[in-house]
Amino acid sequence: MKTSKTNFRFVAASAAAGLVGSFFLAGVGMADTYTEGFEGASYNLAGSGAGTATLSTAAAHSGTQSVLLSLQSSSDYARVKLDVTSQAMTLGAITSADYWIDKSVPSLEQAPYLLLSIAVPGQGTDGTLAVMYNNPGATATGWQDLSVGTGTLFHVEGADTTGLPTPSSMTLAQIDASTYSPGVTWGSFPVDFVRIGYGSGGDDSVVQSSYVDDLSINYTAVPEPASLSLLGIGALALLRRRRRAQQ
Repeated sequence: MKTSKTNFRFVAASAAAGLVGSFFLAGVGMADTYTEGFEGASYNLAGSGAGTATLSTAAAHSGTQSVLLSLQSSSDYARVKLDVTSQAMTLGAITSADYWIDKSVPSLEQAPYLLLSIAVPGQGTDGTLAVMYNNPGATATGWQDLSVGTGTLFHVEGADTTGLPTPSSMTLAQIDASTYSPGVTWGSFPVDFVRIGYGSGGDDSVVQSSYVDDLSINYTAVPEPASLSLLGIGALALLRRRRRAQQ
């Protein structure tokens, strides 16, 4: 029996709608990686007191330059800040991260830490921060890779730590799964900024200096509704093409 054009359009449209709907229902995402090699001309670099953050060509893990972070006292800070709002990255979507460091006096220094700025409702930009604990074992000479996983310990700083049982010491997985409000988990909050740096207080009690290079953050990106609509349109076009080939 020959299928009418009307029936074909209905079947194709239904299939496309089903495809889009399945993406929504299943929460299907695509693996993605944010990378920064610090080869650009300028970055958001800042320091307080005697703390400094500068681009340097004196050392690089790859390419021709890196970021040099220097700290002179525990009350200062030095950091590089990266805007990742365009990545549509949520806290719960992060699966792993790593960055490379080269320290001037490895036996004395802590490693610069990773800091995630979480967009908690009503807190504004940088109102709540998830800060990775400094790595006390990072004492090797030369370039070394610091890895961050869902089991890496973080402490959460900010005015709003609602629903976090132990904000002073939690893994990313524990933070992600914590309930902020009914039906809302911490893992659903966007990450607006990523920093690498030495911060005020904490383990930064001695002179610090480190080159930082080649940051990568692996996460699962969930397609926006507009992207899913394009998938549906593409599926419809494909079905039409197959139908014409069969006629």
